[in-house]
Amino acid sequence: KQNTFSSDFTVQSLFDEQVPRYKALRLRALQLHPEAFLENPKAFEMKSIETITSMMQASRDKGGFTLIAMNGNGELVGTASLAVGDSEKLAHRGLIWGVYVAPEARGNGVARQLMEEIISRARQNPQFKAVQLGVVCSNTKALKLYESLGFSVYGTDVEALNVNGSYLDEYLMIKKLR
Repeated sequence: KQNTFSSDFTVQSLFDEQVPRYKALRLRALQLHPEAFLENPKAFEMKSIETITSMMQASRDKGGFTLIAMNGNGELVGTASLAVGDSEKLAHRGLIWGVYVAPEARGNGVARQLMEEIISRARQNPQFKAVQLGVVCSNTKALKLYESLGFSVYGTDVEALNVNGSYLDEYLMIKKLR
């Protein structure tokens, strides 16, 4: 089957009116790749649009954000978020989470552009000294991307995830911004 995805896409901040489409994309990610995300698809599916919107607003209030990638048809094909710790002692590090690109859009630089935009925005905020993330050890494509962007592994969270009785290790990665 030929890839019909256009490599023409844009990355932008998620707006409240786009949350229903974001929810659909995130749910797809959680269902297709339970090994890659902490969140349970059934629990996420139960969250209302209002709940998700208010969670996004709470994150923005602390300096966090969610990015989306849209193709030329206006379809959401990727997402990535940056969260800020609740504690003053953790607020100097942004936590990247929820990085996902729909299968039909992979191989077109969408994940790289999402990650470059997160890094750029984090670097513009003087509060952030570094950004960090976790990635399941078996996700070699993501690991290579993150390493190419200057992230390095600083630890392994052994048996970080329990996915249907299979325990998966996760690499903890960091990129210093200053």
